[in-house]
Amino acid sequence: KYNLDKAVEYAPQLSEVHVAMAYYYQAVGDLARTEASYNNAINSSDASGDAKNNFGVFLCQQKKFPQAEKMFLEAIETDKYTRTASSYENLGVCSRTSGDIKKARKYFEMALKYDPRRSNSLMELIELAVEDNDYVAARSILARYHQVANETAESLALGIEIEQALGDINAMKRFGISLIAKFPASPQAKEYRANLH
Repeated sequence: KYNLDKAVEYAPQLSEVHVAMAYYYQAVGDLARTEASYNNAINSSDASGDAKNNFGVFLCQQKKFPQAEKMFLEAIETDKYTRTASSYENLGVCSRTSGDIKKARKYFEMALKYDPRRSNSLMELIELAVEDNDYVAARSILARYHQVANETAESLALGIEIEQALGDINAMKRFGISLIAKFPASPQAKEYRANLH
């Protein structure tokens, strides 16, 4: 902390100094000072999109959803900001956490427009489709997910659930065989084996 205090003393106008202070305060659980440090960071003349995005993540964790959304959108609008897809994905996660599923879906789709290979956004959309019982959409998004990301125990288990709901027993079995072969010790494989009997 001493070095961080010195940095603030010598360069109080630098955004990244205040972001570093925010990380420190967050690590020690001082949420009021974390928020104050982020405010200093985003009000600096060199405030970066990353500072705004990180502040948005913090605000979302504190369940300050409208403020988080505003901060993510400000990050996206910041000149020379290169992590637009990441901020849209964060907006989706934050919106989903707040219960605004329609907005979450919109933001995940925006993230994918900027980066079609964002596996987390695809997985979120699969889960939202399953929650809506829209298994045809879930199947399509899962296929897209498997084109850009390695199969996981979670993705294969979703495949089983989706194909079972659609009544495609052969496809369900293919996902099950892959799950047992690739992730035999996973909780998903154990559950699948238990349901076979």
